[in-house]
Amino acid sequence: MAKKLLPFPQPKPVDPPVPGVTQGSRVIFGIGNQRFALDFYRKITEINPEPAPVVAMERRKGRKRPSPRK
Repeated sequence: MAKKLLPFPQPKPVDPPVPGVTQGSRVIFGIGNQRFALDFYRKITEINPEPAPVVAMERRKGRKRPSPRK
């Protein structure tokens, strides 16, 4: 018996970029005779102005801390 096909959900529409809100950087490097470009992009997003809860982390016992290098 044939299985029912499940439709893929429609992707959410992408907001058009606002000038000054999206920023990018490019690093170009070479290995031998080949050149590569690595792009980094940042986007500024407004978030909820309420303060986030602070969650304390417990330290594990029995684990030594690495000694600082001199």
